[in-house]
Formats: sequence, C-alpha cells, structure tokens
Amino acid sequence: MSVAAWIGRVEKWSVFDDVWRLRREQAGVNKKFHTAPYMARDHEYADWPEEKRHNLINWLLSLTEGCVLLGLSISVDLTEYTALWPDLPPYFYGASQLVNAVAYRLEGMGIKDHISYVYDDGDLDSLDFKDAMTDLALLGERYRDMFRIHSIVPGSGSTWPALDAADYLAWVGWKGPGYYRGRVQRFAEFWDIRGDVLKQVLEASDPLRDLKSVNGEFPELLQIHEKWIQREAARQAKEARRRKKKKTEMQSSQYPAMAGRRAVR
Repeated sequence: MSVAAWIGRVEKWSVFDDVWRLRREQAGVNKKFHTAPYMARDHEYADWPEEKRHNLINWLLSLTEGCVLLGLSISVDLTEYTALWPDLPPYFYGASQLVNAVAYRLEGMGIKDHISYVYDDGDLDSLDFKDAMTDLALLGERYRDMFRIHSIVPGSGSTWPALDAADYLAWVGWKGPGYYRGRVQRFAEFWDIRGDVLKQVLEASDPLRDLKSVNGEFPELLQIHEKWIQREAARQAKEARRRKKKKTEMQSSQYPAMAGRRAVR
C-alpha cells in the first residue's frame, strides 16, 4: 500500500493544470495519465515509441518540480500491517500518517497555512483509499486543525490534471528504489514502513492507536473503527459466497447435463 501527496501553492497548481492538460492531449492521453499501465507498456501506451514515452514523463516531472514545495510518499506492507494491527483500516492509517507528516514538514519550513487536499475519485482500483480520505474529511474540527487540514475533497484527473503527478508519486513509492523514484528523490521524501520499522512505528505513541483512550477527544475514530469491522465482515461474507459459487460451478462442470428429445409413442 502506498499513499502520496504533492504540496504546492494554489496558483502554481493552476499553471501546472493548464500546461499538463495540453501536453497530455497532444500525446493522445485519454483524460488521465495512469502510471501503472504506462510503466507496463499496456493499454493506450502499448505502442508508444521510446522518445514519446520519455518526452511525456519528462514534462510531467519538470512541471511537478517547478510547482511543489514538497512531496511525501508513505508505503506500508499490508500483510505485515494487518498482522500487527488488525483493528484500524490500513488505508486510513496511511492517509492519517500522510497528513500528519505533511503538517510536520510544513511547520519545519515555517509554513502555517491549512491545506486543501484533493484525491482521485475516479480510480476504481483505489476504493479503500477513497474511503479513508472520506473518513478523514468527516473527522471533527479539532482533529483537522491539529493536522492543518482545510478541506479534503474528491476530484478527477480530467478536472484536476495534477492528480497525475500524485499517481506517479504513489506508484514509485509502492515500487521502491529505482530509476523512476530517483527522478523525483530531489524534491520528494519516501517513507518505506516495513519490518522492524513498522513494528517500532506502531508501538510508538500515536493518538490513533488506543481507540478507547481517544474516544472522548476524537469520538469519530471509534465510529470509523466500528465501520471498518462491519465492512470487513461484509467483505468476508461476500468472498465466502464467491468461493461457494465457484466450487458449485466446478462440481457442475464435471457432470455436464445432456439435453435432447425423445419421441413418445
């Protein structure tokens, strides 16, 4: 799991959106640039020549560098996380850690502004992340003020082209060290929380960890916890039904029914 954000001034993002939307259209990209199929040379990127591939990604990263104050990516191993802490949704944990880290970094830079977050609402592969951002948006004013959150709203790649840059950052955060992460390492931070580091982080003092103790201060967290339990129960029930159906279909295929006509005299 990887969550990521670029932070920049509103006027800078306006310039980014105008220029990147044009470059994207000139390259023939349909509404949104998707990093994963681009890297896999799949879908609309399958037949792209190398020069076209490099030109587009160079535009994306140069525009990003010119607009942002900082970038942050937090990646967590889902299997390790759920084994250590099954009580809180992993994407909610990742998203809350991300906004916490952003607030901390901006404070260190002497910036006290509150932040308007926009997340991609059009990616069907990121339903857990969208739910996490929705949950964060519903937290009380005291929590939002603590992490300098002005607003958290959904958007789409066609309306907010800068979300393409966030998609790239999340992808390289998940992928790990390499050429494409190296392209942005000058102006982005990557927190790879795995193994012993994950254990240390989860054992550290965290207002999200002990739900009972924070219930009086942040009662919304307990509601999110209960929602997560109900959602997981529904997901497991759905998966059980799917497996049962598949098993029934496999058994039926071993004894195919023979249909025909018989003349009755």
